[in-house]
Amino acid sequence: MAEVEFDEYAKPRANSPANANVSKEFRDLAEDYKYSKPFCEKVEMLTKTIRLFRGIRGDGSCFYRSVIYAYLERIVAGGQKTIAAFLNEITGANRFCNFGKDGEDFLPLIKIYMNQIKKKYAGGEAETEEERTEALKLLFKMVNFGDGFDRALIRFLRYKMGNFLKINYDLNMGGIDFQTVMMSEASSVDEYIARFILEDNQDAKTIAFNVCALVLRTQIDVVILDAKDAEFDKTVMESYNAITDEFDYTLKDGLDWHKKSITVLLKPGHYDLLYTHTVSYTHLRAHETLRYLVCRLLLEKKK
Repeated sequence: MAEVEFDEYAKPRANSPANANVSKEFRDLAEDYKYSKPFCEKVEMLTKTIRLFRGIRGDGSCFYRSVIYAYLERIVAGGQKTIAAFLNEITGANRFCNFGKDGEDFLPLIKIYMNQIKKKYAGGEAETEEERTEALKLLFKMVNFGDGFDRALIRFLRYKMGNFLKINYDLNMGGIDFQTVMMSEASSVDEYIARFILEDNQDAKTIAFNVCALVLRTQIDVVILDAKDAEFDKTVMESYNAITDEFDYTLKDGLDWHKKSITVLLKPGHYDLLYTHTVSYTHLRAHETLRYLVCRLLLEKKK
């Protein structure tokens, strides 16, 4: 999938910031932090694995916006079958997508927009790159056209996470006891969900990262760009994986949009969307994940 061909649609609306900006070379970020040596060192090293970044509108929902845009981008790139599977899933009556009356606020709009995008594919057996590019163009045109589709997507993700937590409030994942975390922040599970998951302009924190990965059935890699020294024992990436012993959300239809991880960039107080090099895994040793690759490259830089 080529990310730059459809950027002509990722432009700011008049007198309003774009929800998704035109993608830029990742190394260009060094210019924004040219007076901070640690920042510039990390940017330089991360360019070995990260090619582009896409600025995301920051209004307290930039993590959710980054993740759901990346998620939809690969669904749309997958063609008619993955779009149809997504539409079937969000309208299905399974326990993770049964939004009830809350869904009336966002599901109809999502279905309308996604069906319009689906029409960019002619329906032949072999979908073309041209069709894929046109579908992706339309996706970014739609998320930047007013706030309706953008808001619907974020509400969809938040409510999907809220429903999951109501059912699985006692989940223990990687040593993190969800109920303990929620009770430390609120007086009940419902209050935690209302204040920290469903509340507009309340960005992700603590267990929200884990829950987001679980409900989207994907791995979310958060690359952390800060002013700490680029040493091996400093955190430069955190990964949240969807697959646990208790939950394995492999799709039954054989489609694999969930298999590719989503990578977002955490700058101080803000999240943007990242695109890794298509050949970045030539740097990757057999036993390594992207997280270990980033750590190794930073370590080698220090030597």
